[in-house]
Amino acid sequence: MYNRLNARLSGEDKSRNPVTLIWDEYIANILALANEDKKKAAVVMNKVSEILLMGRSKSVRLIVSCQRPDAVAFPVGSRLNYGVVVVLGAFVRSVYDMLMPDHIEQVKGREFGLGEGTVLLQGSQLHFIKVPKTSNVEELCKGALS
Repeated sequence: MYNRLNARLSGEDKSRNPVTLIWDEYIANILALANEDKKKAAVVMNKVSEILLMGRSKSVRLIVSCQRPDAVAFPVGSRLNYGVVVVLGAFVRSVYDMLMPDHIEQVKGREFGLGEGTVLLQGSQLHFIKVPKTSNVEELCKGALS
């Protein structure tokens, strides 16, 4: 992904088709890498920051998911460049301090049920959301494959 972005930035790759990397369990991966080699983990996090900063203009996107975010894996510079931040589940002050510090008062004291939470768009628009539960997974998958 990082090499593709650099090829587009340099003009070597003139394609504009969207490229999206979905990185599940980002925190677990970064923390495991940091336990093995802190310098290598820092290099990876810097590349993530660059993808977030420069990727949008070249149709290179990154989606990360994690059970619980950790400031170690989300340096301040990179966390400001996520265009959409979704937090599902119970209000955890440290999570909102890190990801949505300007919106804590809007969320504090609110109780979220299963599949409920917040979404922050472009760092300014906070919305409350509820992800619908599907009762027919087979039907859902059939639609995705057709």
